[in-house]
Amino acid sequence: MPTNFDFLLKDPQFEAFAETAIQAEMVLPISPAFCATGCRTALEFAVKWLYSVDNSLEKPYDDKLVTLISTEDFKELIPAGMIAKLDYLRRIGNNAAHNPKRVSRDQAVLALQNLHSFMDFVACCYATNYVETSFDKTLLEEKPKPAPVQVRFKDFHKLLKNCCISKSHMLYFSRSKGKEHALLAQLDRVTGYEPVGRRFESSTARQRENSES
Repeated sequence: MPTNFDFLLKDPQFEAFAETAIQAEMVLPISPAFCATGCRTALEFAVKWLYSVDNSLEKPYDDKLVTLISTEDFKELIPAGMIAKLDYLRRIGNNAAHNPKRVSRDQAVLALQNLHSFMDFVACCYATNYVETSFDKTLLEEKPKPAPVQVRFKDFHKLLKNCCISKSHMLYFSRSKGKEHALLAQLDRVTGYEPVGRRFESSTARQRENSES
């Protein structure tokens, strides 16, 4: 399924944050809060990458995101008006981690737009072969599901972990009398990601099985 951040995959040097940005958009149908926390994480990865490759940026005493985007060197580097977008990403990501139910889809979409604006700036300045890209909202619309793709347990867990989902979101597993129990995850709502097997059986798959039996 194409996303608005696929252009980052064309340049290997953006590997540190490309997948996180892509996954942030992919989890939008599951939860706006997941999306918002993923956007913040992708931003933090990208900002720290900038500090590691751009000699004009002097690392501050603190490597927290709020500190990194507040230095004079960083503010002089980015376009006018960009700092407000980055601060929104930071705040909405923090809010989503603590109050996930209070993050709306519109807020998450705005986070994706702001993240795309920053990533396009990064590509413009540092990509080997830059091609300008525009944010396409139609890519956020749910599309007909193709044949389900099997995803291994560890790959699914990595998807969630890369989005920096807080403890209030994470799936917790417990063992009881030799059986594994897990909260159900609605990942089957994301095109191309449908967990299979007993450990990650989606509610949709279960309903389908019950109706056939």
